[in-house]
Amino acid sequence: MNADLRSLIARVWEPSGDVVRVTTGEIPPGYREAERYSYTGGQLRPRGVFALHPVVVSLRADADPGENLLVSWLTGLLGRGPLRATFSLRPERPYVWLHARGRAVARATVGWNTATSVLAVNEAVTVSALDGHRLAPRLLAESEWQGHPVTVTSWTGRPHRQGDPAPSPQIIREVAFSGPRSRVILCEAAYWKRLRAEIAALREAPRLAAVADRLAERLERCYGDVALTFGRWHGDLVPENVLWTGGRPRLDGWGLSAPDVPLGFDILHWHFHEALTARGASLHEASSAAGDAAVRLLGELGVPMEARPLVAWLFLLETALRAYRERLDGSSWNPAIYPAIIHVLSEGGVYAAP
Repeated sequence: MNADLRSLIARVWEPSGDVVRVTTGEIPPGYREAERYSYTGGQLRPRGVFALHPVVVSLRADADPGENLLVSWLTGLLGRGPLRATFSLRPERPYVWLHARGRAVARATVGWNTATSVLAVNEAVTVSALDGHRLAPRLLAESEWQGHPVTVTSWTGRPHRQGDPAPSPQIIREVAFSGPRSRVILCEAAYWKRLRAEIAALREAPRLAAVADRLAERLERCYGDVALTFGRWHGDLVPENVLWTGGRPRLDGWGLSAPDVPLGFDILHWHFHEALTARGASLHEASSAAGDAAVRLLGELGVPMEARPLVAWLFLLETALRAYRERLDGSSWNPAIYPAIIHVLSEGGVYAAP
């Protein structure tokens, strides 16, 4: 059995003990079939009797599905008719898409560990703060399943497809200015002070700490008096989190959002992720793509030319620190980011040193 699938089963169904059994087709004596899936394309999708690569979830005959099965519990939580589910197998993105009559209607984020619990709780806080914003989903429910935080948001529209446009500067501005905004020089910015404090606390990654500290010193020396605009960023602006309805985009997956960050991070993240994931580029190439995007696109957001290299460097520092945060919260190092990010941030990295 695929290792990611095995890990998903351990998270979702095994905590119920012998009340729930997961097999590849057979239903044990004394149990009844409750859910049937097919493992395909990195997801566990709802399927009928003739599923390819079937995964069958059986419930003991005397057990209550609402107490022992996540999907049944979510159905009761939302007060809807029977729901079916698609599970993401990526442990760092703990999403469950809920379907009614063959159409996705909601997405649940489940905090299985410390890192994903932060994701679920922050999504609830952020979506609640954005209540009524045209780019954000509705918060449908916030609760706990067997001690794990769960956030459920609405899901409407079709997924982003190849050929759809990247988020426009207007979209980036709307996100950035959906809350408090400020304009201040780097050395006086609260964001910069938080970043320096976080770098100073990189005790479990001494090589990353040394490189990040040297880069921060150079940035402050060269750009300390450069003014930046600060506001909210989505934090995970990738195609999987863009939905389209009537030619208008809506953004999902707000669990990594944060206020008071430099304007432009979201558009750099889009191009960084596109290179790294869609094109299979190396981290150095993806970082260069972010730098190129800074030069080409940040001007459309009103970022002056002298500030654009600074925003690109800060984005890469943020990327390294995010990987470290996730590591501290119980996830493994993201191999696409670490340890290559150490060289990227060094004086011999992808850009000329500031």
